[in-house]
Amino acid sequence: MRISYFRNPFIGLFGVANDKLCLLPIDASNKLEQHIADAIKVDVKRTIVASSNLIGLYTAMNNKGLVLPNNIGDEELKKIKEIGEEYGFVVDKIDVSLNAWGNNIVLNNKAGFYNPLLPKQVVKRLEDVFDVELVEWRIEPFKTPGSIMCVNDYGALVHHIIKEEHLKEIRDVMKLKEIERGTINKGVGFIGYGALSNNNGVVVGEQSTGFEVGVLLSTLGFVDEVVK
Repeated sequence: MRISYFRNPFIGLFGVANDKLCLLPIDASNKLEQHIADAIKVDVKRTIVASSNLIGLYTAMNNKGLVLPNNIGDEELKKIKEIGEEYGFVVDKIDVSLNAWGNNIVLNNKAGFYNPLLPKQVVKRLEDVFDVELVEWRIEPFKTPGSIMCVNDYGALVHHIIKEEHLKEIRDVMKLKEIERGTINKGVGFIGYGALSNNNGVVVGEQSTGFEVGVLLSTLGFVDEVVK
């Protein structure tokens, strides 16, 4: 499904999801909430993070855990921890200056990559929250793997300039069946900003072409959706 957040097609900046839940900004429209709930088959909760609607930028999430930035407010943290208890995942606030977790981590429920600038003690804590192994990202020219990839447990679509030789590394680390290079929103390589996915489905920015959507759906394992 092609959607936008107040005409901004980079939906990945504003939401984060696992297989049960999606967090969206408190000012998201009811229509947007319903579209996402239907497309990726989750409950939707509304919140803010660090007084911001950039939930997808500031957080990272899988089925086991959610990490939050060091500048999150006390009331925000309390509310999100209550949501975590309700849905059975760990919530942790981590005090480190590199706090845009949606940029600095990319993961599924099997493994992930992290920004090489993160301290090793922080990485260990992240692994405990998500219950997966995280591998240092060393694929140039990027240091923020979360910005350039949309991934679930089946496959991943990555920035179109990633070299062929690195696709196997990503596939092997994250235990994927499929991986492809591509774009979103009419040629943008920052896939993580333009899409929001889990193992149930995916939503993409409304500017994405039919070809871009088809590649993404196929790569993430939603072949039936392409056929339809």
